[in-house]
Amino acid sequence: MNSIELNIENHLHANLYWEAPIDLDLALFYQTKDNQSNGVCSMEYTEKKESEGCLEHFPHIKYMHDYDFNCLEKIIISSLQDMKSIHICAIDYGSAIEGEETDFSSLGGRLDFVVNNELLHSIHMDNYKTGVVYLFCRIVLHESHYWLEEINDVLSLEEAYNNIPGFTEICN
Repeated sequence: MNSIELNIENHLHANLYWEAPIDLDLALFYQTKDNQSNGVCSMEYTEKKESEGCLEHFPHIKYMHDYDFNCLEKIIISSLQDMKSIHICAIDYGSAIEGEETDFSSLGGRLDFVVNNELLHSIHMDNYKTGVVYLFCRIVLHESHYWLEEINDVLSLEEAYNNIPGFTEICN
């Protein structure tokens, strides 16, 4: 497992790109230092604008969708100060609703982490398992430092529900 120490003085951008004609959703799920859990994602999951987060106050994370470019979604993190862990995923909502599974490795996708317009790290969708949730990584607090740890796994809805803190918040 690759891991990188994060020193976020400016905003950290997590940009999801893919090439296939499919609608993926970028989502981030977090657990705070006081063990609260929730998610930041498109309001289409919860029908609440608050689900898209806020940079200026807690959770200091904001979901952004670029409607001009269909195969790009973004999440911006302005601070990690309250976080114990964060999981970043791509979800194929259409397949989840239809009870189907997705071969994410065929989508030409990747998650880029960018700080100050410079690429910090990329994680490619290269796991050949099928499912509906692609778990790219987690950001975890360890001995007062934050680390980005690659996970690169594909999960079913049930596995995501049981293993990702905050995932339950988007399941209606």
